[in-house]
Amino acid sequence: QRTRLRVGGVPTVYDAPLQFALSQGKYAGLDVNLNWVKCPRDTGAVVSMLTAGLLDLAFLFAEDAVAYSASGALRICGTFVETPREWGLHVPSAVQSQTSADLDSYAIGLPDDIGASLMLQILAERPGWGQLARVQTKRYNSVRRAE
Repeated sequence: QRTRLRVGGVPTVYDAPLQFALSQGKYAGLDVNLNWVKCPRDTGAVVSMLTAGLLDLAFLFAEDAVAYSASGALRICGTFVETPREWGLHVPSAVQSQTSADLDSYAIGLPDDIGASLMLQILAERPGWGQLARVQTKRYNSVRRAE
């Protein structure tokens, strides 16, 4: 009898090769019954699925995995993408911001993953960006909700 392995994660472009290989039967020769589990676009929900036993393995962005492993919710087993995810703070071109004080009247949109919050905190530690920790934020889990 083949071992069942339920794999999932927050949907990203990094999943495409895995899902393509699965759809082409590339894992058929393994002694594993590999099932891709469709997960919500929320890292917290994926971690909850993992800790509740609904997933055996989850693919997450490193920033999110580090934050959740620090809380003891999961353990990082390895990585398969070596290039870092680039983070940036982006504003409309008409905004002439140079420091966090220039953003006091704006809300910062953050995706529903813990890594974005972590990166915002790291930026707030840089010289001239201390007030960023007090700028209003709005959570979203899709581009449509961010509008």
